[in-house]
Amino acid sequence: MRRLITLFVFVVALFALGAPPSVEQVKAQVARVEVERAMRKAAEFYWKKVSTQGGYHYYYAEDLSYGRSEHGEGPTQIEVQREATPVVGMVFLRAWEATRDRFYLDAARAAAQALILGQHCSGGWDYIIEFDPQKRKQYPYRADKNCGAPNAGRHYTTLDDNVTQAAVRLLMRVDRELKFEDKELHDAVLFALDQLIKAQYPNGAWPQRYYQFADPAKFPVKKAGYPDSWSRTWPGPDYRSLYTFNDNTISDLIDRSFREPTARESASFVPKLSRAMWRRSAISLKRRADEKPRLVYRRLSKGAEAS
Repeated sequence: MRRLITLFVFVVALFALGAPPSVEQVKAQVARVEVERAMRKAAEFYWKKVSTQGGYHYYYAEDLSYGRSEHGEGPTQIEVQREATPVVGMVFLRAWEATRDRFYLDAARAAAQALILGQHCSGGWDYIIEFDPQKRKQYPYRADKNCGAPNAGRHYTTLDDNVTQAAVRLLMRVDRELKFEDKELHDAVLFALDQLIKAQYPNGAWPQRYYQFADPAKFPVKKAGYPDSWSRTWPGPDYRSLYTFNDNTISDLIDRSFREPTARESASFVPKLSRAMWRRSAISLKRRADEKPRLVYRRLSKGAEAS
């Protein structure tokens, strides 16, 4: 009966528009309604029943009593890496774009707000975010003004496995959809961009992760080449500060800068931030003083087109 009523409503609507529907058109419309209903039901369950303060794990027990990811587990943590909070938030955004149902934008905003609570004082994110009030004291979370947290050096901004890049991408997309009017969200984006530029080495590369910024004088730009000889045995230094291509670290950073600060997905709207990061990463040209990412992003937030 419900299916017949739905079919009837669409037939009436189509005739009201003056275009007699074909059987295929009616079936397509009915199918869309059913898909949207199922999608909304799943999304409501995932946000309202599964999430922890808007964020997500990879997997959950059937009774939702336990969630886990590659690095985090339990009801007080969420994961930033891979198929977790940023990916879910982006799916909600795609649903918003397809349906213009505000519910999906609110769900994406909740995921962004969860990420804000896990942003480190160094600008980015590590693999997990902890929400337990006592355990949070061990993390240098910017939202808690806890930059002097114990063992702060162990809690890095991580560029490995698209962690910080994906978090920034989601925040920027939600910021744009909210017309840059959420001050807390917008400030988190600007802070992340500033810190990522500070973390970039003079030759344009980035480390795998960091919690403080390297002295540029210790990383001079050199012509690429091979030494006359080198050890065939891994010397075993701390690799985290080395120029890192593994797991697409640098390419994910470039991709993020090209795609997300723009007001439109068009090459003519690629902002100076993106060009600066591309130049430094691809051909190591010096970024001009007027190409600071904070200023460019603010201009975009006011609706100005980047030249």
